Amino acid sequence: MAESSNLQEDHTLSELMQWRSQSDNHGRRSTRQVTVDNKCRRVNWTVNFNSTYLRFIHSPKEANVFYCLGECPFPLNWTESTNHSLLQSYSHQHKQTDVKQPCCVPTRLSCLDVEYYLGRNKTSMCIEDLVVEECGCL
Repeated sequence: MAESSNLQEDHTLSELMQWRSQSDNHGRRSTRQVTVDNKCRRVNWTVNFNSTYLRFIHSPKEANVFYCLGECPFPLNWTESTNHSLLQSYSHQHKQTDVKQPCCVPTRLSCLDVEYYLGRNKTSMCIEDLVVEECGCL
C-alpha cells in the first residue's frame, strides 16, 4: 500500500517536471484569459523626493523608480520563473492546497545615483535596490 502511494507521488513529481520542461500545460488552458493589461509587468512610478523620507536628496528632485503590477496566472513562463513558483502556480491551479498563486514582484533592481549635502559638502552615492529593472512571478 505504501509502495503504491510512493509511486503516485513519484508519478506526480515526474509529471510536474515534464510540465516544467515543456511549458505547454499538457494541452489544458487556464480558465482566465491573460491580457497585456493584467499580466505581471513593470510600470512607471515617478517619485518626488521632496515628499518622501528621502527629502535630503538634492539631485535628482524626482526619478522614475518603477513598480511591479499584474497577475501571475497558470501556466507561468517557465524560462522566467523559479521551480518554487511553478510548483506554487500548479498547486494553486489544480486546487491541491490552499496556496495562493505567485505574486508579481521585482526580480532585478538597480541603484539610483543621487547627490546630497553632508554639512556644506555635496556628496554623491548610489542608493542600492531602488529602481525596478525587471518584474516576475515568484
